[in-house]
Amino acid sequence: MSIGDDSWALSDDGWEPDKDDEDWDEDGDTFGSAAAEPVPELFEAGFLPRDPGLDPPDLISGPAGGFAGGGVMDAAPPCSTLAGFAEEVTGLSGRCAGASDDELVGVLRAWGRLESWAAERKLAVIAELIRRRPAPGNPSSGPGGMPRGWGKFCGDELAAAVAISAQAAEKTLQLAHDLACRLPGTARALREGLIDLVKARIIAEVTRVLEPEEAAAAEALILAKVAGKTPGQVRVIAARAVASVNPAAAQARRERAQRDARVELWREDAGTAALCGRDLPPAEALAADQRITAYARELKAAGLAGTMDQLRARAFLDLALGICSRPISPPGHGTRAAGQDADAGHDAPTGQPAEERPAEGSPAEGSPAEGSPAEGSPAGNYPAGNYPAGGNSSGQQRPADRPAAAGPAPADGPSADGSLAAAINLTIPLATLLGLAERPGEAAGLGAIDPALARELARRAADNPRSTWCVTVTDQEGHATGHGCARTTSRTGRRSGPGPNRPEPRSTPGPSRPGPRSTPGPSRPGPRSTPGPNRSGQLTFSRDQGDGPPGGYGRWRLRPGGDRDLLVDLEPLAVTDCDHRHESAGYQPSDTLRHLVQIRDAECTWPPCRRAARRCDFEHAIPWDQGGRTCSCNGGPRCRHHHHAKQAHGWKLEQNQPGYHTWTTPAGRSYTTGPAEYPI
Repeated sequence: MSIGDDSWALSDDGWEPDKDDEDWDEDGDTFGSAAAEPVPELFEAGFLPRDPGLDPPDLISGPAGGFAGGGVMDAAPPCSTLAGFAEEVTGLSGRCAGASDDELVGVLRAWGRLESWAAERKLAVIAELIRRRPAPGNPSSGPGGMPRGWGKFCGDELAAAVAISAQAAEKTLQLAHDLACRLPGTARALREGLIDLVKARIIAEVTRVLEPEEAAAAEALILAKVAGKTPGQVRVIAARAVASVNPAAAQARRERAQRDARVELWREDAGTAALCGRDLPPAEALAADQRITAYARELKAAGLAGTMDQLRARAFLDLALGICSRPISPPGHGTRAAGQDADAGHDAPTGQPAEERPAEGSPAEGSPAEGSPAEGSPAGNYPAGNYPAGGNSSGQQRPADRPAAAGPAPADGPSADGSLAAAINLTIPLATLLGLAERPGEAAGLGAIDPALARELARRAADNPRSTWCVTVTDQEGHATGHGCARTTSRTGRRSGPGPNRPEPRSTPGPSRPGPRSTPGPSRPGPRSTPGPNRSGQLTFSRDQGDGPPGGYGRWRLRPGGDRDLLVDLEPLAVTDCDHRHESAGYQPSDTLRHLVQIRDAECTWPPCRRAARRCDFEHAIPWDQGGRTCSCNGGPRCRHHHHAKQAHGWKLEQNQPGYHTWTTPAGRSYTTGPAEYPI
């Protein structure tokens, strides 16, 4: 590998010229007459410029000039020479004297690549240890010259050498073996600093269920998309790739893991305790999550203080212990209807725009951004007055003493038969939903799911009349290009629910945002119809009479099963251009505008953030009070933290196309996110 021109290649012992260079003197140890003047030694022995025409960073523009954005060191592959330059700029104190903010970030990036390089080199040496300590009867004749397994005491030798536990040593041996045998592309990406050790381990673990040929195919899909992704994002990409390459293997892995279902208890570092269910059946876990959230909302409506995270924890314990923490209402004070939030229907405080409040259902600021259920998580239902018997000694109210909740029970949540009220998001390719293909789907809180599980969750959602349905049209890259929300009709044509193509107020997209492939074009042909009449329990999707919205994909009829008969008008989404059809005149977006932007972007638009769009603020790229439109072309979901970051000094956000958001940090570095990629 080299920095700059490839006429020099660094060996492990120093540098040596490329023998194809016409200026190399084959008979001597020096350059021919055409060579440049000898280069004086600039650093300690071993660190010389690889190319006479390449100046080290301190001769380009200050001591760290080469590490600036676009500089030769900013993207240089990791090697000992880069380490020398980075160490020279960093200095013993670590203060990076003379480096600008931009250059400082470049040095930080360089050390990250070097860390990955060193990790891969270490794993390569561990792989050689495996070759020298093969398991009996396992010669080193496999891919990469590796045996199929290592000796019984190889892990002990590694554990003693690097001072780690025996369990950690076995995991490290497995990773080294995987990279040497099954995942050479991942090993190379780690060596070149494109991924780090954590991401390499995720790829190895998720693909371990596949055969070698399948692992190679999945690896290619994964590595094509991991640049700039966080570990959580890499895990989603890897799981989706595995489910695409071999859906049956992904399903088998899930079913095997379910046989190891368990509840674990451990002590937290703060002295508190953790209680966790592991490897649970996904459908039942989602239904349980809905029930916990619904009960937490009842506690909040009854006046119990706390954030939704705290109330969910209280609800979890109440349901497990058979107690009720609902406070007794003082005499003369009624209780709110179960599931009605204490602040429902109230506007933001005077002087505080509603956009500055957390989006509906978003947790309090400072709560985890990834994977933590919050008020906007799947809704559920614990029927009023139907709590388990029991009590406790800490002042919680027993169910028999609790006054009945006023009003009806919550309208969303799992029903008594365990069917799922899909206020969660189930994103399922239409072909998978119809049983015509085996492509993975996704579920909020679960990530990628195998086709069998996707259909099971959709079936449970269809069994619950409270579920809402949306359809999203995607292009061949999985980017949303059209969307419609289903509205209910009876068999006789009587309609109810929200108006045409307008979601119910503050609704969440779900349960299914199937992504039928459709290449955008003037004719907008839309998804492929499914022939035949609907049979009970079988979902059908077919073209209906009517043109639908202008420029869209027409009107469609969705029958998820049973007696439900839904109409869907598919309209285009603003991704590369915008006709402002849903622009709002005021500061706040309409429910339709907010919903369509959530579908287009899916998550907070800051690249590493995975906060679901439905739990984010609708935020203007150009502030509304500075003339910015309240429109798809000037708005995107921003979690509360990154909403504030965008408004902080030195930060900048541009939305040059509706679906593309370019952030610039105080260091001058720019990062762009595009529209969400749905499973296709």
